Amino acid sequence: MEPLGDAEIYGDAEIHGDAEIHGDAEVHGDAEIHGDAEVHGDAEIHGDAEIHGDAEVHGDAEVHGDAEIHGDAEIHGDAEVHGDAEVHVDAEVHGDAEVHVDAEVHGDAEVHGDAEVHGDAEIHGDAEIHGDAEVHGDAEVRGDAEVHGDAEIRGDAEVHGDAEIRGDAEVHGDAEIHGDAEIHGDAEVRGDAEVRGDAEVHGDAEIHGDAEVHVDAEVHGDAEVRGDAEVHPSPWGRCPSHAGAGGCLEEAVTHWVTRGTEGPAPRLEQPVLGGLQPKEGESQVPAVLRGTHIAAGAV
Repeated sequence: MEPLGDAEIYGDAEIHGDAEIHGDAEVHGDAEIHGDAEVHGDAEIHGDAEIHGDAEVHGDAEVHGDAEIHGDAEIHGDAEVHGDAEVHVDAEVHGDAEVHVDAEVHGDAEVHGDAEVHGDAEIHGDAEIHGDAEVHGDAEVRGDAEVHGDAEIRGDAEVHGDAEIRGDAEVHGDAEIHGDAEIHGDAEVRGDAEVRGDAEVHGDAEIHGDAEVHVDAEVHGDAEVRGDAEVHPSPWGRCPSHAGAGGCLEEAVTHWVTRGTEGPAPRLEQPVLGGLQPKEGESQVPAVLRGTHIAAGAV
């Protein structure tokens, strides 16, 4: 086909099917545009890049190397996709975002802002990566998960569900964050650690080893949870039925349990009211765990 407007096609570039090139777009090198793909605006496609299906590349976006854009994917703004990266299905990459190396973005995922996805990272589902966030290595972000700010996800880490990672938080190793969990501030989750449910980890907190933080637990400050430690709500940490109508407020008697812990005794930040006694072998830990080191194996 002949380009429309001021668009240019040169080199060994190949355009066929119902593909459309218009505006000030530029296609060159060994690039191939086919199917119902559309390239327009000031977009540039070069190298061995391939655009096909109903994909659209526009604005000042650049696709090059061996990158492939297909399906209903859309690349726009100043976004750059290169290397062997692949963007497909209904995924969208825009703003100043960069997707490269062997990274894959698909489904309804969105990468925008100054975010960078590279290595063998995979972003899919309805996941959103934005801000200055970076996802790389073999990391996977999926579902409705959101990674933004200056957060970094790498290694074999997995983030899914409605989890949110933001700020300067770092998730790496084989760590898994899911459910409605939230990791932010300068918090770090690594190793085989798992944070799930409505748990929140923030501040300078560190979760690693095989540690597990879940349900409504909150870990922050300089707290460290490691080894096989587990932080979760205790079944006895609720307002007892015999307390009566004016006996206690639920939020004032929410306690936490870590099984088989070592290290300094945690500080209880909420009052222990009458009728609440820990079970044998369990340690009381506050709903807000901070400045504490919890370690060793779960029983």
